[in-house]
Amino acid sequence: MTNYFLFSLAIADLGVAGFVMPLALCNNFAGMWILGPIMCNLWTTMDVTFSTSSIMHLCTIQLDRYMAIKLPVRYGEMNRSKKWMTLKIFLVWFISSCVGGALFAVSLHRPENSYQRIEGKPICAIMNEYIMIFGSMAAFYIPFILMIILYSLTAHALSERTKRNQKASNNSTNHEKQNGSVPGKSVRSYIKLKVNKKRASNSNSSSIEGHGAETTFTCAETTSTYRVSRNSTMSSAHSFGKKKKDMKENERRAQLILSIVFVTFVLLWFPFFLINIAIPIIPQLTTFISPAVIDLTTWLGYISSSLNPIIYTIFNRFFREAFKDIICCNNPNQRRKKRNRQLAIRH
Repeated sequence: MTNYFLFSLAIADLGVAGFVMPLALCNNFAGMWILGPIMCNLWTTMDVTFSTSSIMHLCTIQLDRYMAIKLPVRYGEMNRSKKWMTLKIFLVWFISSCVGGALFAVSLHRPENSYQRIEGKPICAIMNEYIMIFGSMAAFYIPFILMIILYSLTAHALSERTKRNQKASNNSTNHEKQNGSVPGKSVRSYIKLKVNKKRASNSNSSSIEGHGAETTFTCAETTSTYRVSRNSTMSSAHSFGKKKKDMKENERRAQLILSIVFVTFVLLWFPFFLINIAIPIIPQLTTFISPAVIDLTTWLGYISSSLNPIIYTIFNRFFREAFKDIICCNNPNQRRKKRNRQLAIRH
């Protein structure tokens, strides 16, 4: 089910890179908007929708991470449900569409909110101050605050779980040290008990050789059983230790990915949304902030959305496979079936 959500994130980021950025590049090179008011309204709407969706996906991933740590069993089962995954994807795109749709409706009713002629040049940009404030709050500031809270809670939950695991491991080690000789004593006592019983039962027997043979057999059988049990226990402990080590490595890698994405998200999007909400509140800032600075902060935000697939592709195998399926138009179910067949052949 995780692949479907990663598919959705990839679509949002590809929408920014494949539709929004080329038109923004064309607008910057031309120095004005040359595609008319209808295309301008569509471009600004897609810009807001795809960028908001990318941010909402990151916020949802952080929420997933926290819930998976806080409620690993219950949320793990729920997160594997197709209905729950569909609901998450729907909510992310619904919120993003509402933010973009609000701009589309306002611009459709009054085209000058996104398309105007300034000094004879057609300009395509969001010019409604209420839409700028609403879009900034819904697309950045609210998700930003949520991500900070969730990131802090996740770090705290991971720290608490690490302490609990360390404490449990220390208690287990101390218990083994205190009772380390018990298994050996028990086995030796058991062997002696079996030998004594055999001697008692054979005390009336005239065959000492038979008695010795039986005793030797009993000792050998018991020792053999102990060796098998001990080897089995050691193998099980080794397997458990390897699994635990892999889980810690996966947790560390997941936390590293989220940290990189979060820092990238804040550093690259914050300048744009700071200006975007400051100008409507303090209009005098337009005399100090040049159009080149606004263009630069806008492109930093676009770069943030473009970097998400790269970061996840490098560090996350599931996203790498999902992204490859989108690019190559592959069916993820076919790849999963092929992988299951390969695993079945190996075993």
